Amino acid sequence: MKKLALLITAASAWLGLILITYVASQKPDFNIVNIFSFFTIQSNVIVALFCTYLLFKKNSFSKWEQLFQFGAMVNIAITGLVYTFVLASIWSPQGLEFVADALLHYVTPLLYVISWLLFLEKRTLRWSLAFAWLLYPIGYLVYSLIRGSIVNWYPYPFIDASVLSVQQLVTNCIVVTLGFVAVTVLGVVINNSQSK
Repeated sequence: MKKLALLITAASAWLGLILITYVASQKPDFNIVNIFSFFTIQSNVIVALFCTYLLFKKNSFSKWEQLFQFGAMVNIAITGLVYTFVLASIWSPQGLEFVADALLHYVTPLLYVISWLLFLEKRTLRWSLAFAWLLYPIGYLVYSLIRGSIVNWYPYPFIDASVLSVQQLVTNCIVVTLGFVAVTVLGVVINNSQSK
């Protein structure tokens, strides 16, 4: 079941990434850097690569594999949650874009979290190692704000410094960070309760 779950999850992530890149490439304002500046795309790339890696890896489980396995879960869970509760209501994708949207924001997050919960190997995860992963989303926020100020484009409305007040922007960044902290804490508790 583990291999099948990984195969289906990897296929979902890869297909979603291919479709959204294709759809975006057909638009006159296509910018590949913008596409890969979405956290959704980055989290799905990590899941796609990691699940594909796990399909072919030998029976070893290093702390780095543990970190990426856990980090991928945190990222993709946040992707699904933020989209469902914040972003889904503000746009209505059609056709292939709808399919890509469903795969990237609903199907792949659900598949990976279920695979992580039920099938992936777990060992006791140090809190310090788990929280080290928070450097990734924090770095992403910094990157998005700096690049956005240069090119006048932001991947998400809740970090759009061109329209938000400084107070609202800081509040949004804090809320997002707290969301990552909450998922990380819950993830470590679950991981360590299931660890061998």
